[in-house]
Order: sequence, then structure tokens, then C-alpha cells
Amino acid sequence: MNLFDFRQVDALLDFIRKQVESSIIKLSTPNDLITLEKNKHFVIGHFQDEKSDNYQAFAKVASLLRDECHFAASINK
Repeated sequence: MNLFDFRQVDALLDFIRKQVESSIIKLSTPNDLITLEKNKHFVIGHFQDEKSDNYQAFAKVASLLRDECHFAASINK
């Protein structure tokens, strides 16, 4: 295997990692909003819990649009 092949494998592994990890940034406090990158577009939601139908729909959209924009959510505790 030459060096070019290793780069392809690394790129593939990076892609797989990004697809597997959650596409939603969890917000714990109002100050977490300040830490979001200002040069990116975010869709932000607030939900009663992660099992709610609304959160599940939000997570599905976040997964489908992960390459288009970023998603962040807070959960009532």
C-alpha cells in the first residue's frame, strides 16, 4: 500500500466518524449559546426531553441536513 492509499483510508475514516457522531450540539446553559461559532448558521431547538416526538423530528432533520447547517439543542431538566 502506498502513501496515497493511506490518505484515502484516513479520509474515509474521518467521513465515517462524522456520519456516526451526533449532528446536534447539546446546550446545557444559556452561556453555551455564546460559544457557538459565529460564522456558522445554526438551527436551535429547545425540548422537554430527548424522547419527545419534536426532538426526534429535530434529530432526523439534523442528520439529513448535517452538511447544510449546524444544529444545537437544549433539554429541559
